[in-house]
Amino acid sequence: MRKLELEKITFTENESKSYVIYGFGIMGRMLLKALSILNIKVDCFLCSDGYKKDGVVDGIKVYEFSEYIDNKNGIRKSSHDILISGVVKTTIKSMIANIEKYAELSYKKVISLKDFFSLCECIGYEYFLEA
Repeated sequence: MRKLELEKITFTENESKSYVIYGFGIMGRMLLKALSILNIKVDCFLCSDGYKKDGVVDGIKVYEFSEYIDNKNGIRKSSHDILISGVVKTTIKSMIANIEKYAELSYKKVISLKDFFSLCECIGYEYFLEA
């Protein structure tokens, strides 16, 4: 059984748990690719309010954080962890501040340089040639 070990979380192939990825930049898209290789479901991407450009990224629906909280999209907030992905410190702080306003939400950070290289190892460095 394949695993992806990151600094704050380990994913195991075919997990039944599904995730939400907060941030659809390069780290978020790499994380999505790695989870898809492991057959792990991602329900959606989140972005901070005002940053939604497209409704779908890499085949996954994108919601602004307030849309997610309003729960009009049918996704049950308590059924999964939010995976914070990013590299810009101020953006990450803002994401965490948004999430911590709601006690029922849990999150894990996928933000370190070690995580970046672990994702590269999982998805293959060819990923960057495809983009």
